[in-house]
Amino acid sequence: MLGNYDNIQTWDAYIGQTTAKRVIQTLITREPFPNLLFAGNSGCGKTTLAYLVSRQIKKKFTELSADSDVEDIVNHYFQGVKVFLFDEIHCIRKPERFFSVLDKKKIVLSDQTIDLFGIVFIGATTCPGKLQEPFLNRLFRIQLEEYTEQDIAKIVKNKSVKDLINLTDNTSLEIAKRSKFVPRVALQLLDYAERHASISR
Repeated sequence: MLGNYDNIQTWDAYIGQTTAKRVIQTLITREPFPNLLFAGNSGCGKTTLAYLVSRQIKKKFTELSADSDVEDIVNHYFQGVKVFLFDEIHCIRKPERFFSVLDKKKIVLSDQTIDLFGIVFIGATTCPGKLQEPFLNRLFRIQLEEYTEQDIAKIVKNKSVKDLINLTDNTSLEIAKRSKFVPRVALQLLDYAERHASISR
């Protein structure tokens, strides 16, 4: 959230998405760990959840945009990255180029086959209906839930404590009400309120 996903290191620190967390914790006990698709509204914590997956399975994480290609996977793989998050995966231009990665953990480049042992492919999307069916069928889909007002207020309160911001419970709840139940929006509002208060002092 706000690019600070790596501030959340444990499942307990990740507020909300109880069902998604329970499913992932079950999947972690299986071998091999499947490729995933996180579907949900913008700002609902998909990147943070992917990062937590990487921590739980003890593999290095990176986030790639939808205009990345298989060559980007290879480059990061040789730098030790094993968990790849593709944001807005429905915008990938040539999804068929990724099928061998998903199916066989291999990539063929310039007639050379490169084995990608142990990688995990995670897609994040706000529009799962735009994903081509062959791509969709290769990913274990996890639908993220909408946040409750109480969850958002708790996220805001936790962030304020971490950042040494003096915030009452009522103020946390008021920010939550104005956030449209989106954690990213709530944290942006908290940041704005803190900067405004600093200027006014």
